[in-house]
Amino acid sequence: MENDKIYFDFHTPTETVKDFIWDVPGIHNVENATVALAILNNLGVDFKTLKKAIANFKGIKRRYTKHRYEKGKIYIDDYAHHPTEINAVMSSIRTFYPGKKLLVAFQPHLFSRTRDFADGFAESLSQADELVLLDIYPARELQENFEGITSSWLLEKVTLDKKEVSALSDAFSKIKEKDFDILLTVGAGNIDTLYDPICEWMNKS
Repeated sequence: MENDKIYFDFHTPTETVKDFIWDVPGIHNVENATVALAILNNLGVDFKTLKKAIANFKGIKRRYTKHRYEKGKIYIDDYAHHPTEINAVMSSIRTFYPGKKLLVAFQPHLFSRTRDFADGFAESLSQADELVLLDIYPARELQENFEGITSSWLLEKVTLDKKEVSALSDAFSKIKEKDFDILLTVGAGNIDTLYDPICEWMNKS
């Protein structure tokens, strides 16, 4: 890993193809890439073409969408809405940017998922340095059917000192007051409405 990129070799049963360049952080994403390489090579695509394709691939929208700004700050947006996915994103950030102060804004998606995976969410979110936990995005569910399942309830399980609950409408103003090196917005609800305002603000900061 070097300069936000991963360099890896690809091993087939008969040869080793060296020096693939991959711009999507996370070992799990390298594993996904090797599956795609294996399939495409078996279908007859040569490795020269595959190397070029891998080097040019920048990921898909809301899957570790990353922006780096002039003063060194980084903004990452991701669709993760399950503890395992959040752990993968957090692991990538901590691997590539050790020692950087990480602010996470997370919007839980569904009362039922928050209830069923509360301990996992708390453990994964506790890897941040500071957390802004948005209100639960209900989607198809009604809150009255999930008495006591709130973001405040989830926040109590998070072991951070710096943590708070926020409505989506207040989240942007709260984020602007924070001190961070890396900002991660994460969730599958309407937290994506923060993306453009954050990008615009960080471009001007």
